[in-house]
Amino acid sequence: MATIVALLRSVGACACLAVFASGSAWTSDRHAVAWRPLISAIRGRSHTPLPAAQRVFEAQLDSLVAAFDTLTAGIDGGRTIDAQRAFRRTRTAYKRVEGLLAYYAPDVVTLLEGPLETEGEDDLQPRPYNTPGAFPMIESAIFPRVVDSTRATLRARIHAMRERVAVLRSLTGTLEVEEAAVFDAARAEIARVSTLDIAGFDSDRQDDALLDAAAALDGVRATLVPPDTPESDRAAAEFRGADSALREAARYLRRHATFERMDRLTFLARYSVPASHALASLRSARSIVGPPRVHLWRADAASVYDSGAFDAAAYAARYPFPVNTGAAVVALGARLFADPRLSGPGTRSCAGCHLPTRAFTDGLPKRTPLVPGVPRPAGAPPARRTPTLLNAALQPAYFADERARTLEQQVAVVLSDPDEMQSALDTVVRRVAADSSYRAAFAGTFGAAPDRAVTPTSLRVALASYVRSLTRLDSPFDRAVRGDSGAMSSAARRGFTVFMGKGRCGTCHFAPLFNGTQPPTFLSSDPEIIGIPDRPALHHARLDPDPGRAGIDHVDSHRFAFKVPTVRNAAVTAPYMHNGAFSSLADVVAFYDAGGGTGIGIELPYQTLFDHPLRLTRCERTDLIAFLRALTDTSGTMLPASRVAIR
Repeated sequence: MATIVALLRSVGACACLAVFASGSAWTSDRHAVAWRPLISAIRGRSHTPLPAAQRVFEAQLDSLVAAFDTLTAGIDGGRTIDAQRAFRRTRTAYKRVEGLLAYYAPDVVTLLEGPLETEGEDDLQPRPYNTPGAFPMIESAIFPRVVDSTRATLRARIHAMRERVAVLRSLTGTLEVEEAAVFDAARAEIARVSTLDIAGFDSDRQDDALLDAAAALDGVRATLVPPDTPESDRAAAEFRGADSALREAARYLRRHATFERMDRLTFLARYSVPASHALASLRSARSIVGPPRVHLWRADAASVYDSGAFDAAAYAARYPFPVNTGAAVVALGARLFADPRLSGPGTRSCAGCHLPTRAFTDGLPKRTPLVPGVPRPAGAPPARRTPTLLNAALQPAYFADERARTLEQQVAVVLSDPDEMQSALDTVVRRVAADSSYRAAFAGTFGAAPDRAVTPTSLRVALASYVRSLTRLDSPFDRAVRGDSGAMSSAARRGFTVFMGKGRCGTCHFAPLFNGTQPPTFLSSDPEIIGIPDRPALHHARLDPDPGRAGIDHVDSHRFAFKVPTVRNAAVTAPYMHNGAFSSLADVVAFYDAGGGTGIGIELPYQTLFDHPLRLTRCERTDLIAFLRALTDTSGTMLPASRVAIR
């Protein structure tokens, strides 16, 4: 007991909640309830009225625990229809509490929903990518019917879910749910609905996805209760506005419960984004300020779809000087980017492969070796396609196998690669420092003496800063979702619905960045295994032998896994895939429509892509490509306007 008391006093309620919610302590709710008086006494507020939002949170958790009990009874009752109805009620109860649950106990959300890509037990290999959480596993077991042989497994799984939530509920007495937390959780949950839920990310039963999304918005509304003390007239008016906006957004989702046909752009532009802004206005009216945090999604941006919503420096390495502020460091990086002295032979610059005239690609299936005919070193990754650098900063991992975690790391790897630059940081530093104009520019930019300004760190920072300046998020799609109804063609609008609906594209290429960086936290970018063939064939295809991520971490279940690239500017960055296998967007769409590698006959046991044919119509394929073209923004680059087809 003394240890528990010391822990609670020393690390605080929220930290303890995270520890116990993770399952590392207290194995049942009976044990947790026994500790509740102790926790209340330590907290010193046994008789203090709980904040309104906390009462809602606790009631939501109670409802979820009760729903698990009903689900267990449905499984035990022997009737599939009862089990399926109970599952739907349990999912609804979960979605209502998801916002605050994700804020205070994100590991519980991962347990319930997945994907469980993290390492397993200490003596086991990491799980395959996209291993589903408990809810998807149960869903697949009871639809279309419950099989008697699975009942015991289902009961055990539901019991584990219930126990984790019940333990969490017993610990909420250690919390004080502050208003800033409520608004942060609500902001994130609206973003989750607007990016993941409307894409069907959490459920294979897609017609349930929009009902789940509506329940999530209902849960947000419930937590935004007025405070126990009277509000100002402005705050009261803003509360009514936010409540109405959330109610109307949920109503729109319920009116369009047929997943494949709901107009996603209308939902975002008329309902979701306005709801996010109404929430921000209410927060301002209540004068709620949270602690400053560095995130990709800026704290002062109401919606992930807003202009300027993302901080291109969020994933930068931390150094004691600015990494991307001001024009000077960007100009210095641009100069280095075009300088062939960075390569060993002095014959290739960064711009020699990332051509500004080609949206910072080279248009080739695979990069051209610096010295043709020289074999790759043993263990080195195979040659791959040169990716675009537009929006490259908006991801937490680099290279197709994600072997670098910052742009600064990527610079060092590229310089030393024998196929790419055949050089080294120290070599480049010596060459650059020998140039007096470079010494002066580095000194002025980094505030150091000229003879000490050019260093491996400052050189990497300058190049990385230039790449971060290549962020472009003002495509026709972006303008349309922000309210410009004429920015996108009707075909592109329909194509966005295909992308987020029947095409299932949005379950890997997450809106609004349309890469693999998962909202709303934007902390992870998990590779996918889709089975790319070694040539553009949909019949008698052979798998490309590039091992992908497994070439780095040597995990068998990660073979052929590659980073999910952005499809922004896809219309001008052909060819496609890590090996340039497909030369047109039509070829890419046909591959996905067939079900990826497994769908075209490749044996791929760990494929993460939906492996059944999508059965897109000819019009749906055409509309989908029209949408992809509407993601083009090469403004301020050297790409000829004639190549940018956006309608």
